Amino acid sequence: MMSRSRILRRAACLLPVAAASLLMATSCEQPMSPEEEYVRAQATVARWVNLHPDAWETELSGWPLKRPGSSAPCRQNPPAGTVVLRYGLPQTEIDLHFRCPLDASSTAQDLAAAFQFAVLTRLPHGMWSPGWEYELLTPTSTITEGVAFPTPTGPRQLRVEIRTPMYAIHARSTRPSCQPPQDAPAIEGCYLSRPHGIPLRISMTVEFRASALE
Repeated sequence: MMSRSRILRRAACLLPVAAASLLMATSCEQPMSPEEEYVRAQATVARWVNLHPDAWETELSGWPLKRPGSSAPCRQNPPAGTVVLRYGLPQTEIDLHFRCPLDASSTAQDLAAAFQFAVLTRLPHGMWSPGWEYELLTPTSTITEGVAFPTPTGPRQLRVEIRTPMYAIHARSTRPSCQPPQDAPAIEGCYLSRPHGIPLRISMTVEFRASALE
């Protein structure tokens, strides 16, 4: 016998669009099984590879660099210490590490001269499918080569260009049953890894605030 909730879902799917729009919380699509989610994830990765056979590039702007709470300002660090400025959004997280000393009077040119390395924690690749998360992997976690700082257009503006190779796309299921115990190997059917050795080209034009360096 069909459950009451399933009957209501099915009825909502048969309503005219105007009426059905009032039932936004009702889903007309049945939940997928883990196997169906895995197949969808495979197709998502294959589609992305086909769309980017030779290179992937993105232009980032409109969000200021901020110092994360895990990074102390230079005044609290020894002269050989490091301060981090982060470009952070829900789908993007890039950390730029700079040598101290830097303070609120530092300019974009000062930052460029003090650059140490970049960490590409999350990139806005655009891949999505139900129950899965995706990331682009680079050969090393820290990037020092291929990072340039073209002349910015303003004193509190930083222009950064990052050119680095990619080697694979990694995807994992977010289902609770796919979360292995600590130090245990990943569960078959809960992850994907596809080699894809193309260049990544990331350009950023961002503001940095004096308070980020204080």
